[in-house]
Amino acid sequence: MRLLTTQPDGSLALTEDLNEDIPQYAILSHTWGSDNEEVTFRDISEGTGQQKEGYRKIEFCRDWAASDRLRYFWVDTCCIDRSNSTELSEAINSMFRWYQTATKCYVYLSDVSKSDAEHVNEPLQSTWKGEFRKTRWLTRSWTLQELIAPSSVEFFGRDGQRLGNKKSLEQLLHDTTKISIDALRGYSLSNISIDERMSWSSGRNAKRPEDKAYSLMGIFNVYMPLLYGEGEEEAILRLRGGINIRSGRLVLDKLPTAMGASFDSHAEEHNPTCLPNTRVELLREINEWIGDPHAKALFWLNGMAGTGKSTISRTLARSSFKSHKLGASFFFKRGEGDRGGASKFFTTITAQLVQQVPGLALYVGEAIENNPGLSEKSLEEQFDKLIFKPLTRLISQNQKSDVLVIVVDALDECDRDKDVQSILNLLSRANRDPIHLRIFLTSRPELPIRLGFHDIKGTYEYLILHEISQPIIESDLSVYFPHELEKIRIQYNKSVPKHRQLQSTWPFQSDIKILVKMAIPLFIFAATICRFLADRRTGAPDIKLRKTLEQQTKSQNSKLDATYLPVLQQLLVDLSDSEKNEVLGLFKRLVGSIVLLAEPLSTSALAHLLDIPKDAIDNQLDSLHSVLSIPSSPNALVRLLHLSFRDFLVNPSKCGKNPFWVDEKEAHKQLADDCLRIMNKTLRTDICDVRWPGTRYADIDQQIISNKLTPEVQYACQYWVHHVKEAGNYLFNVDQVHRFLQQHFLHWLEALCLMGIASECDQSLKTLKSLLQYFRMLEGHTDTVYLVAFSSDGKIIASVSKDGTIRLWSTDTGTHLRILKGCTSPVRSVVFSSDGKTIASGSTDYTIRLWSADTGTHLRTFEGHKNMVWSVAFSSDGKTIASGSGDGTIRLWSADTGTHLRMLEGHTGIVYSVALSSDGKTIASRSKDRTTRLWSADTGGCLRSMYTGPASFGIAFDPDNRFLSTGTGTVPLGDLLQLTPIITTNIGKPSTLRSFLQKRRLGYGISEDGRWVTFNGEELFWIPEYYQGRAAIFESAVAIGTYSGEVVIMR
Repeated sequence: MRLLTTQPDGSLALTEDLNEDIPQYAILSHTWGSDNEEVTFRDISEGTGQQKEGYRKIEFCRDWAASDRLRYFWVDTCCIDRSNSTELSEAINSMFRWYQTATKCYVYLSDVSKSDAEHVNEPLQSTWKGEFRKTRWLTRSWTLQELIAPSSVEFFGRDGQRLGNKKSLEQLLHDTTKISIDALRGYSLSNISIDERMSWSSGRNAKRPEDKAYSLMGIFNVYMPLLYGEGEEEAILRLRGGINIRSGRLVLDKLPTAMGASFDSHAEEHNPTCLPNTRVELLREINEWIGDPHAKALFWLNGMAGTGKSTISRTLARSSFKSHKLGASFFFKRGEGDRGGASKFFTTITAQLVQQVPGLALYVGEAIENNPGLSEKSLEEQFDKLIFKPLTRLISQNQKSDVLVIVVDALDECDRDKDVQSILNLLSRANRDPIHLRIFLTSRPELPIRLGFHDIKGTYEYLILHEISQPIIESDLSVYFPHELEKIRIQYNKSVPKHRQLQSTWPFQSDIKILVKMAIPLFIFAATICRFLADRRTGAPDIKLRKTLEQQTKSQNSKLDATYLPVLQQLLVDLSDSEKNEVLGLFKRLVGSIVLLAEPLSTSALAHLLDIPKDAIDNQLDSLHSVLSIPSSPNALVRLLHLSFRDFLVNPSKCGKNPFWVDEKEAHKQLADDCLRIMNKTLRTDICDVRWPGTRYADIDQQIISNKLTPEVQYACQYWVHHVKEAGNYLFNVDQVHRFLQQHFLHWLEALCLMGIASECDQSLKTLKSLLQYFRMLEGHTDTVYLVAFSSDGKIIASVSKDGTIRLWSTDTGTHLRILKGCTSPVRSVVFSSDGKTIASGSTDYTIRLWSADTGTHLRTFEGHKNMVWSVAFSSDGKTIASGSGDGTIRLWSADTGTHLRMLEGHTGIVYSVALSSDGKTIASRSKDRTTRLWSADTGGCLRSMYTGPASFGIAFDPDNRFLSTGTGTVPLGDLLQLTPIITTNIGKPSTLRSFLQKRRLGYGISEDGRWVTFNGEELFWIPEYYQGRAAIFESAVAIGTYSGEVVIMR
């Protein structure tokens, strides 16, 4: 970027090309005259051009810059060397940013004149305003970004008269250009839809047709090379391509995805695909289905465990990807975190669709913008707004019509049966409109899957894999075994002396035939046996093959025995009975835990969680590479290779028959014990040593969190309730859970917050509800609970919610007493009168409502605020109500008549909290403007304004009116007249004012900053960030509102 400056002799000169340390500068916006009348880069360089008409505009910009004390200024005609195509391209791509960072932008309107008699504030029919509406400047393509980008834009007529600025003329500009007021005020363009931004350029023109596209690059934050001569249509297409890519990146950042779920993920990369010349007929049938425009949208490949469904899915996903037909893939896997559930299923599918079809980004982005919490909504809403509607809109615009394949593997490994049925029901909608999807699903024939497909009968095609004719399966296995065994023989022979090498005839053809017969129809048998034979740690391939052939069997369960017993029996070779028992005990403890974990752990984490020496773990796992994925790194995850190994170990019918049998419930009990043991040992207040509990999660170093909350601790925090549930009530010691929650409930909640999964606490508490009588989860609200409050006697809890209702509950029993309806929008605040008979609520519809606590009857509505009501408070006699609002005011009302008594003005931000003294004479308020104010209830005058820092969750007088708790300090009211006007705070943490005595509350309480449960004034438990401001306490009862709509009561 070059800038113009005035030399001591009055001449103009250009700076060198500046990349860094660019000084403040002014910038000119204008319309070009004829090319021979504009001053060029060459003119300035050679000191010529003063006679050109365009020089007057440069002098105009120079003079105004000087009057604004700016030494440098920029004019597009002469600050760019247009003979240099590289420089021109860089300048045009940078133009929006240059206008955006300018200190001043002067708009020179050569066709607008303002006489001395006219003033800006005259009516819109003023002569110059009529000319302004018709000015050529508002019709040119390039001037659009010159209006939008700068923060300070001043307009001048042709004689240099100042017409106004972007702020004073914003209504005129809006009416003329149809550009939104928000955009004119500098509102982030990323929050304005692409279609709306595109509409701003409608009717604008440029000398060169391509400039209609190039002039929009900055508005869409797109960079692309200039290709003059390509034409307007092609340039617009390239611009839209850049917008799609840019939008796609922004969209992908907002879509939570399940790690490892796609076919080409690191977790799936080493898993096999079908060998050439295998599964030929099946793959042909599937590909014909994909290509048939009249086929059903769903294809269900149903097969028993181990029949090769996932291998077929990977093969189909890979071939569809190569042919540019793959839209997305999701490989469910139980025990692999998000891959084991449906919470991120549709968002993961959407993210992949956006990557494959960039045009979707626009519509998905709009859906997310209009529904910020969409990824947390129901599966139906996610499917409808993230997939179905965007695809429908895309096709209606004729932007995409090719078929897209979605591969969903192992749907039976999705945790919740209801989610499985929902997914099937939603995916079946792909048949209703031509959204060109082909959805390939695989699963075992489990009952929930069969029921789900029964509900959508007629919308899918299917094939039962284990019913494929035996000759076809036999043919495929006859290709697979020779291929794999030949590789095993070659690798083995490379590692041993010649006299130990396997003969070229190994294995004999007769052995291969037996293996094929043993395997039918289980491809997992073939894969496991080949891994077993290849593993050098467990012996020579020929010896292990002989032992395998001894396991010939016919039944399905026995086939799993034949698959896994040869591998496991290696653990017991040449051991005494006592040694066998020791090995089997370790196996059931270690491997039994591995197959039942909710998500995989490393050997290092397993050693800590299970309290087993790492050497013992490594020694046992050395022989199990055929059935488990065991990485060499102690910090990498140990994974199941196939779910059938878990089925084999926990099959109840094998109790007493299979020496390796694992008692599933007992193993879950031990894992729950392990989780509680490690949490009891590790969790504590402020575990990451943040010291100041107000610190936001985003501001905490992630490495500190990882160091303090190691993988096994994070696993325990996230999944201990899962193992308690799976163990069953009769096995698990409920008192143990009771003791843990009494000592560590808030420590556990803090850890979940630090892990970024605080919302999972709600589901865990629901699970515990049936186990723990002292711990109640009150259900009824359908959305976030904003606030809870106890009645004065503590017998009733009131909760207000985003769902627009107020609910009353019994503190002792948790019984739902009644629901108060009538608010037309979310309710933000609630309070009981001192006699407990009346309830006041504040809502986002700007109203306060009064209710009977006994009957739930709506008594009256108070209207007057201009923004949502954040806080309400009763006077001690119940006759006066104070309300604080987002409009920055406090209002006083008569509770008896509904009369508006007075309005207190002075705050410059949202009033978050209000309180009345017990004598009714003084009102306190706390605001976003970082001040606390005291007001006279009689006159409405402001008695004192104190700087108390960022607004906290509450403000209160003590019963004797001696102290005011502000959230960042307890102020003795008797000393108010001696206070200086400003009370400072240090680094966001309340300073200790030594001259003020802290009021200590006996028994349990909530700290004045809303961040601690206290006992006798001492900080006892920290309330994590996500729950602060939603908690209330009465004696020993704590009530907390949750994001998912429950109210938790803990005693």
